[in-house]
Amino acid sequence: MIVPVNPDSIPASVRERTTVKHMLVFPARQSPTPDNTRIVGWVRGELSHDEYTNEVLLDPSQFIENVEFEPFLQDVLEKHIYDCPEFIKRATELGSGWMNIYDKRSRSFRTVSEDTLGSVELKDGKMVPASYTAMPTHRLMSERGELFQLSDFIKEKLDSELNGKQSE
Repeated sequence: MIVPVNPDSIPASVRERTTVKHMLVFPARQSPTPDNTRIVGWVRGELSHDEYTNEVLLDPSQFIENVEFEPFLQDVLEKHIYDCPEFIKRATELGSGWMNIYDKRSRSFRTVSEDTLGSVELKDGKMVPASYTAMPTHRLMSERGELFQLSDFIKEKLDSELNGKQSE
């Protein structure tokens, strides 16, 4: 969800560098947590819209990533990837070795590294516990202007973890 920016939600390090107008919040129905963990990032300048679909078009050069969000997302993946039906099925198909965990904006299994969330070791068609490794090149917004997209299972787990953090 893209919402008008609340000046209190902008860390001083971002405020000192630029003027932001909007923030992207996960998931779309929630407002930011007091510690900003739900904020994916901020957008400088005005938003533009697709003339046919009226969808918001995001310019990666105008996006400022919230440095707190990606590590939190990676922690959620590290905890819950082993129970994700989509990746359990894929592990069974692949057998052994390492399986890349792509976000859903990836159009194929041969993808660019900015779409790869991490990887997990496989043995006999099962994910090896505690083997998940985050991909340091993953980007919340791709160079194509697309935001990361998660499986429904991981989205639910991320939302649940964020709700737990918000109630702390």
